[in-house]
Amino acid sequence: MIQERIRLLNDVLAVGDFFFNAELAPYETTELIPKKGDLAMAKKALEAALVALESAEFAHDPLEAALRGAAETVGIKAGQLFEPVRVAVCGRKTAPPLFGTLEALGRDVCLARIHQALAKL
Repeated sequence: MIQERIRLLNDVLAVGDFFFNAELAPYETTELIPKKGDLAMAKKALEAALVALESAEFAHDPLEAALRGAAETVGIKAGQLFEPVRVAVCGRKTAPPLFGTLEALGRDVCLARIHQALAKL
């Protein structure tokens, strides 16, 4: 998943450290805000994602369907939901593909990290 984002093997930790570390590196709360959004939208997106991820099957297609449905339910664009989720689970806006990342991290890690992000808002 990170192969296309690295040039040297040493780059693995810079690009994919969130896969290996129990705690994310600190990030600015403003990173959770989606484009054309605000903190309230970020909070709404993360809360909707939590509900969706609690019951979704943790495989690419079901995760995508669950999060797209969550975005529709709260009346925002899918990308506006994906951005805060990506930052919450990876600690950065630039990361490997979201659904594969969620699948690799697993439900417990994803939910815990989203709860931590919500506590920052």
